[in-house]
Amino acid sequence: MTGAIFHMSVFDEETPPRLVLEGDVDISALSRARGALRGLLAAAPPVVVVDLSAVDLLETTTVGWLVRERIGAVEQGTSVVFVGAQPVPRRLIEMAEAVLRPDDSGRPPAP
Repeated sequence: MTGAIFHMSVFDEETPPRLVLEGDVDISALSRARGALRGLLAAAPPVVVVDLSAVDLLETTTVGWLVRERIGAVEQGTSVVFVGAQPVPRRLIEMAEAVLRPDDSGRPPAP
């Protein structure tokens, strides 16, 4: 059985800029999504919105990537906000943030 096809839209002229991900966000979609998000972050806006409301599947690899991008963006002064995630992807993001979030020293927590 095949999953939903991945699609994304970039709204870089909006305030705040927005990346909309749809369908299955798996390893095969990662390089396209990464390039789009990094393109938005390159302009160093105060906020970038990642809309996950139409995501059917969010693989753990892409969850880790999203969270790492969010953490890295903070260093440049940009907040990456995830909106619309369904309960399971939202919980995966929350768990990844708990594991990957730097402590007060700037280092990720010890395993």
